[in-house]
Parts: sequence; structure tokens; C-alpha cells
Amino acid sequence: MRPKLFLSLTLVTILLLVFSGCTPTPASTLAAFTQTPPPAQDRCSAENLPGEIAKLDELTGEFAEVLELAGVTPQEQLAPVILRLQDIRRSAEKLDLPECTATLKTSTVDYMNQVISYLTLFMGGTNAADVINNELAKSDGLKTAYETERARLLNVAYEPQPTRTPLPTTVVVTVSNTGATEIPLYDLPRDTATVVGSMQPGGQANAIARTADNAWLLIPVSEEQYVCVQTALVTVTGAVDQLPVFEETVQSP
Repeated sequence: MRPKLFLSLTLVTILLLVFSGCTPTPASTLAAFTQTPPPAQDRCSAENLPGEIAKLDELTGEFAEVLELAGVTPQEQLAPVILRLQDIRRSAEKLDLPECTATLKTSTVDYMNQVISYLTLFMGGTNAADVINNELAKSDGLKTAYETERARLLNVAYEPQPTRTPLPTTVVVTVSNTGATEIPLYDLPRDTATVVGSMQPGGQANAIARTADNAWLLIPVSEEQYVCVQTALVTVTGAVDQLPVFEETVQSP
């Protein structure tokens, strides 16, 4: 019987040793090895805030590009352009931005809404200069508001940007070079601006806007670019006074 007893005792001893190795670690020991989660990043810090604002900058830049396209789009063909602007506006509304940028986000979306509003109004057939100019003035003010807030958040000097986007038009005004020499074309409506090309003798193009004094006409050269020509140097066919007014204005904050 002794050998069997010895065997039983040995087996019990082994089992005790095995199960004693599986004894749960005391909570105090686990606590010693628990990692502390890293502190949440301050998205409004001087280090992180520019990256947050850059998310909105990307959309405002895209919005500006599509708005340039609207400037050379016929009135009756504005619907796809407006839909694209609405998509960008919705993306801006959905942006996850920190609380410190709430005013910037709101003023940016307000500006986008105003632009979409006056383009929709124009597409619907409203050509009254006073109505359109009033709507444009509202959009310029809202644009200044968000640009000013952006500069404040980034702690940089606010630099007003010129208003350069004319409304699309249904009015057809043709400009021609009926002379024997080239006519210079400028990037802005003033003779001190940069010459970016020329209209050859016999050349012809349609103007899309004018300055308030009718001294300059704007000619589109692509979906995103236009040039300016002095009215006195070209032969004009059509009702210049019915073109929308292009005003290169710099507003104070």
C-alpha cells in the first residue's frame, strides 16, 4: 500500500504546485503595470491650431476656384457650378474643428451661403444692378469677417484681399482690335499692372465685366483666368453699360 500512497501524495503535491502558479495577481500588482493614457492634445494650442485652420483653408481655396469658374459661366448654365459650391459649403459645415474656431467656421459658412444665394438669385433671372450689387456687398463683408477672424486666431496681421470675381452675364459685348498694332492686356484693370499678353490686329473677344467708369473691360481667357483691356484702345460692339461692374476694392477690417 505504501507505494500507492506515495504516488497519490506526489500527484497531489504536483497539482497544488501547478494551481498555485495560476493564482490571480493581486490588484495592487496589476495597478503597478497599468499604463496611464496620454493627455488629450490641445487642438487650440499655438502648435496645433494652424493645422486645424488648414482644414478650413483647403475648402475655402476650393470654393474660390469654383467661384472663379462661375465668373465665366453663362447665366443659364450656373446650376452645376452652384451645386458644386453647395457641396463645398456642406463639407465646411461638417468639419470637426475645435471650439476656439467656432466663430471662424460660422463666418466662413455664412460667406459661402451668401455667395450661393446671390448666384442663385442671378441664375433665376435677376439682373437689376442695385439688387446684385447689394448682394455682392454682403458677400464681401462676410468674406472680410472670416479673413479677419482667421488672422486673429493665427496672430498675424490681417491683409485685405481685392475683390476680383465678376458675376456671370448674359450680355454680349464684343471687343476687337481694328488697328494695326498689338493692344496690351493686363492682369488688373490699371495701366500700372502687369502686362500678361496682347490682342493682335484683327483679334476679337467677348467682355464679361467692366470697371465702374467703363475705362476697362475684362476678357476671360480660361475658366480660371481673365485679362483686362483699356476700352479706349479697342472697338466695342454691344451695351457696355449692361455688363456687371468689376470693382477691385480693398476693404478695411
